[in-house]
Amino acid sequence: MRKIIFNKFFIFLSVILLLALGYYFYFQRGLKSPEGYILDRVKRDKIQKIVSGSGYVTTSDSFLVKSLVSGKLVYLGAQEGDYVKNGQLIVSIDDTSVKRNIRNIEKNIEDIKKNIDIGNLDIQSSNISLQKILLEYEQLQRGDDIKKKYELVLKTLSDFYSQYANDFNSIDRIYFNKDLDSNFDNIDYYLFYFPQYKNLSDNLRRNKDSLKKEFDDLYSNFQTTKYQSNVFNKDLIDKTYAFVLKNQNFIKDILDIIIKLKNDIIFNQSLHAKQNIIEQHFTTLNSIYNKYTKYNDELAVMSQTLNNYNDSLRSKSLDIETMKNTIEQKKKNIEKLNNELKKAQQDLEDLKEDLKDYNIYAPLSGIIQKKYYNVNDLINSGSAIYNIISDQKIAELDLNEVDVVSVKVGQKAILTFDAEPNLQLEGKVLSIDYVGDVNQGVVSYKVKISLPDNNKLKLGMTVNAEIIVEIKDNILVVPNNAIQSLNNKKFILVPDEKDNISNISERPVKLNFEPKKIFIKTGISDNRFTEIIDGLKENDIFILKKIDNNNTTLTQSQGLFQRLMPNPRQFTGRTTTTNNSRNR
Repeated sequence: MRKIIFNKFFIFLSVILLLALGYYFYFQRGLKSPEGYILDRVKRDKIQKIVSGSGYVTTSDSFLVKSLVSGKLVYLGAQEGDYVKNGQLIVSIDDTSVKRNIRNIEKNIEDIKKNIDIGNLDIQSSNISLQKILLEYEQLQRGDDIKKKYELVLKTLSDFYSQYANDFNSIDRIYFNKDLDSNFDNIDYYLFYFPQYKNLSDNLRRNKDSLKKEFDDLYSNFQTTKYQSNVFNKDLIDKTYAFVLKNQNFIKDILDIIIKLKNDIIFNQSLHAKQNIIEQHFTTLNSIYNKYTKYNDELAVMSQTLNNYNDSLRSKSLDIETMKNTIEQKKKNIEKLNNELKKAQQDLEDLKEDLKDYNIYAPLSGIIQKKYYNVNDLINSGSAIYNIISDQKIAELDLNEVDVVSVKVGQKAILTFDAEPNLQLEGKVLSIDYVGDVNQGVVSYKVKISLPDNNKLKLGMTVNAEIIVEIKDNILVVPNNAIQSLNNKKFILVPDEKDNISNISERPVKLNFEPKKIFIKTGISDNRFTEIIDGLKENDIFILKKIDNNNTTLTQSQGLFQRLMPNPRQFTGRTTTTNNSRNR
């Protein structure tokens, strides 16, 4: 018998162990969340800012109807002894100035919207102008016309550098051969006729060596440039121009002396024994000089063309920057106008909300016991106009000094009751005490809220009130738990642009790059959402939360049976009840 019991126990224990192991591996594998980020989008929604409090259902034998604004009474709808119903119009205060202010703001809003439309059109026009300038700049950079001119100048440079050695040798022979007299170099022979220029010979010899060295340097530069027709080497053009000019001066010194000698021969009506050689020298030097003049004319034009071209590039670049700055300034002006528009619209909403205070409706049904003012009387804010006697039920609750500053007469309140959990009623704030009660250092203010007639309500019932102190609809919102703080500044994490996230789902997403912080400006909030005023736009993707494999429902520090077996404390109440029943 014991063996059978033992076998059954062993089988039972084995089943329990198998179930335990299966349960363990299920939670280890099945409940382990994939690591990554949960993403969400900025959306538009409504936020209701609520002040909560609790109190009791009571009655008000008398109730003072007070004005929230100052002004002249233009209508009183009840006299002493009259019966008024809840919601009946009983007081109107002159609202002419408020309506005038509303009309002025509405006109201002229209003007701002027109200016925004004009500004947007102006930005569109400026963008078109910018695109036109960018196209012109691109065409200018491409330089189709100037490339053709530059290619011609490259040919001129090529002619000059390819022929310079021959030209230089021709000049050298004319200057330093002994064609005119076997005892003298030609330049010394010419200078013999003009002793005032006797120092010119040494200068020309020095210039000859200098020109040869300078040519070698320039020719190396030219060899590199001639294969780069898309690069405008203005420096080479200018240096070549200066070099050609030096060569012309090198030629001109002797050419002028030859011309003087020829003129003297003509004036003296004589013949020179070396007339033919002199004429050959003159013709060769003059031909080279004139050729160099033509080169320099082309180089000068090209240099000026390149100057104009570079000036045009700088001018276009400046025009682009100026236009971009202009567009940016216009965008800032539009942003400023949009801020003015938001403020004007908010002022308009506030004024329209204030306008409601100029008409007073009976907050509850009852008899007018006392009327304190007459039509055309001037009243101040807070003045009591009527005293109503009523036995209508109201909700009376206490609010602390922090919450009560947000509460105003006339605000809607949602009321629930402990004794009637399925009952929910809507009321309005009737009055707020101006003087608070101090109890153990805590200041509280009594707030009375109207209650609609309902047979289920009993005097003394506990009432819970949620007073809606502010409502904003169609605003940008994000969940509260997505907002973080750093040095008293609020921010939201967003995926890096390089991750290129376009679609989101409820599943965690792995990011390849570190998320970025976007600092934000917030507005009102409730228990779910916070208003986003600045920093994010509608449909922007942000990080709602991070999923970590270590953050599982079952912690790694728990043992296997700790995770499988229930907590004994969960059954304490039941155990106590059972023991008590046994004792009974």
